[in-house]
Amino acid sequence: MTAVSHGLCSNHYGQHVRRHGKFPRQAPQERFWEKVDKNGPIPAFKPALGPCWIWQGAPKQEGYGQFRYEGRQQYAHRLSYQWTVRPIPEELDIDHLCRVRICVNPAHLEPVTTLENTMRGDLPRVTSERGRGLVECKYGHEFTEENTYWSQRANGRWRRHCKQCAKDRAAGKYGLTKTGEHSPVRRPSSRKEVCKYGHRLEGDKLYNAPDGSRHCRECRRTKPWKAKAA
Repeated sequence: MTAVSHGLCSNHYGQHVRRHGKFPRQAPQERFWEKVDKNGPIPAFKPALGPCWIWQGAPKQEGYGQFRYEGRQQYAHRLSYQWTVRPIPEELDIDHLCRVRICVNPAHLEPVTTLENTMRGDLPRVTSERGRGLVECKYGHEFTEENTYWSQRANGRWRRHCKQCAKDRAAGKYGLTKTGEHSPVRRPSSRKEVCKYGHRLEGDKLYNAPDGSRHCRECRRTKPWKAKAA
């Protein structure tokens, strides 16, 4: 049977309580370190850090260890750092240098800002790879060598731009938003064949607005949303 407390199953735990009374209550830190395996694997991301301390308790949905302390569930790695190193300022996050989320080794943890923690993760790399995989801009212009130029951001990264979009903006092919700011012409959508009320967007039922958007003339005439509200 599966152990539920103190290494005992529910039957043997109840038997022990009936015969000898309840187990003496442990201090939170004693309970915490009982759930830690300090002989974990060496992280492949940074082997020089040494072995991870693997959390053996139940993890949260996102993969981080959790431990009930002071009446609520808290991150196990944050408690480990607070108890062994120093308190963590409220505005800082804890970055896993080993990239192992269930690791609670304080030597593998570093307090950083949320922005720095994000930039150290996989999100910037995934976003860059997704952007490099695009073959056209969001307005349908192909990213050829003649139609592409690059600019460097303040953080040193390079960003790809569409020359045709720049020419369209310079030529005044844009509209004005409610705030008076310039907004590019929206790319006509060829994937939308019916409106939200089921009318075919074709022939006399299709209205192409000057900004490139597509509208349903049948909805403008019959106003089906009023009938639905009634």
